[in-house]
Amino acid sequence: MVCLPSIPAVMLHGLIKVRMEKVNQAIRQAETPAEKVDCYRRELPVEIGSLVPGDCRVEESELGGRPVTWIRPVDAPVDRAILYLHGGGYIGGSVQYSRNSASDLARSCNWPLASLDYRLAPEYPYPAAIQDAMNAYEGLLRQKYQAKQIVLAGESAGGGLALASVFALKKAGLPLPGAIIGLSPWCDLTLDNITVQANNGKDIMVTADFLNLAADLYAAGQDRTEACMSPLFGDFAGYPPLLLQVAAEELLLGEVIALANKAKHSGVDVELDIFDGMWHVWQSLNELVPESRAALDKIAAFIRRHT
Repeated sequence: MVCLPSIPAVMLHGLIKVRMEKVNQAIRQAETPAEKVDCYRRELPVEIGSLVPGDCRVEESELGGRPVTWIRPVDAPVDRAILYLHGGGYIGGSVQYSRNSASDLARSCNWPLASLDYRLAPEYPYPAAIQDAMNAYEGLLRQKYQAKQIVLAGESAGGGLALASVFALKKAGLPLPGAIIGLSPWCDLTLDNITVQANNGKDIMVTADFLNLAADLYAAGQDRTEACMSPLFGDFAGYPPLLLQVAAEELLLGEVIALANKAKHSGVDVELDIFDGMWHVWQSLNELVPESRAALDKIAAFIRRHT
């Protein structure tokens, strides 16, 4: 049964579409890849993010050699942590940009959350981001957090990075986190999945042109089927419990479904939520959109069951 989107979701869908059309047009008009990246970094964060509610403490710190912003609900337990990875196609975005979704996730789960400022391409292509995520995770372990009390989570490229980090942790022989959360995760940098084209134009946030640009700059000529770059191609044996959320109109829909199926066939405890009428990383509007609150409630329940 398909549920119609709420009235607030319909209204915001229209507003976001108009805003992102301007952003994507500006990126298209930029001539060189460097100019396109500069345009993206300049335009995207203007109206999205930066809100942290008053019932959370915000602390600037460091994990594994990289800056991190801790968002701590005032009554959250101190022995667990969400390591959160922001979106932006590996070429943009920031901790500031993702504060809405990060703080809402921390509050919904009542867990302290560490939002990592990982390095970006093209200045730092693959594997810089994966190294930063691993180092931050190891930093939590050194601070005496138990692996099963750590959740790796991320949005968009950060969701793909969270998923991919598990393969790097397995390769390094490190204990794996208690659960993985992917919000509209980018799972396949080969861009071969059918919905990358089928939903191009329907997806109000992301375009196929942007994904091609971001994949080229992040991969920098390396093999895009490497599991630590495109987690769809990984071996999911022994993988932690996994929750994936994606909107039905997204370019990334097909690869998220394919990854969920592959992980499930490998014996992983997988939950896949597909939301109709939503957009890429709609979870960041908890105070405005009922579907965002519903998605965050599902995440909180999933984390409670598995950690």
